Amino acid sequence: MRRQRGMTLVELLTVIAMIAILASILFPVFARAREGARAHSCLNNQVNIMLAMQMYAGDHEGLFPPLDDDLEPLTARYLRHPFVFSCPSGRNEVPMGAPANPPKPVVEAISGPATSGQGSVTFTQGPPSGMGGGMGTPMSSPPPVPPDVLKTSYYYRGGHGPSEWPSVPVTSDQELMHADRATVMFSDGHSRRMSADEWREHGFRPISEVWPPPGSNAPGSGMPGMGGMPGGGP
Repeated sequence: MRRQRGMTLVELLTVIAMIAILASILFPVFARAREGARAHSCLNNQVNIMLAMQMYAGDHEGLFPPLDDDLEPLTARYLRHPFVFSCPSGRNEVPMGAPANPPKPVVEAISGPATSGQGSVTFTQGPPSGMGGGMGTPMSSPPPVPPDVLKTSYYYRGGHGPSEWPSVPVTSDQELMHADRATVMFSDGHSRRMSADEWREHGFRPISEVWPPPGSNAPGSGMPGMGGMPGGGP
């Protein structure tokens, strides 16, 4: 009777090494393919938002919804599925209209002598409005968001129209979500993926700089020129 020969330790280790090499080659390919599918889905979302805005403009004197970062008017008649406001790669969705209309600003007291002769200086701070652009200081932590509030992972710049020339960006990812690029839709209906530098040149900022997650210490918070020390002295 013939004896069955099993695998030796060397053969087993060789097979495991080959599997590990194949996995290291294939996993990045699968990850890129998955991210490519998510980027395409994100573009499809923004195309649907643009179509809804064009229908809205047809009923409102040729203008898109007027308020920055607030596309909720589209949900009444023009968009049946609010899930199009969420990018598949989004990590930090915020309430609709949040960047342009933040909750009550954080009030901070800076102790120490002031130029006016008073013992302390009190100031308010909050995120800048509209598309995450402009100058300002981010909040230290926003309040919790109720579960029934409509959320989004897209910026929106209001008040434009489809016939505006030259065309301007009207919707964008709130982060560089797709291979360090962001999908941007323009007022005439065309779209483009932008690199980080170009994205910032168009006035965008990552939503994490404008609307940091609860409990985080936002970088750069505090009075300008005070060393970024919220609540502390110079």
